[in-house]
Amino acid sequence: MHVRFIARSFNGFGGHWGLGDTIAQAIQKMKKAGAKKKDDFTVWQFTSELPFAPTDRDAEETEADVWIDRNGSINWIRCKREKYR
Repeated sequence: MHVRFIARSFNGFGGHWGLGDTIAQAIQKMKKAGAKKKDDFTVWQFTSELPFAPTDRDAEETEADVWIDRNGSINWIRCKREKYR
């Protein structure tokens, strides 16, 4: 089973996000993107039987993928999403 995590923060004007293979990595990348300690955040876990595509290209038919659009919505393909925190 392959796993990816997205941590997304919320504040009054928008938010920040981070993608990682572990929860700690996703939170660290979210903070590096500009999230503050006081910001509320959510962590989503994505699981798939297929391997996840690298972040620098689109997924092929034999891969799963998860990404954040420019409008801030989370998108996923060929994987399951569960709220972790």
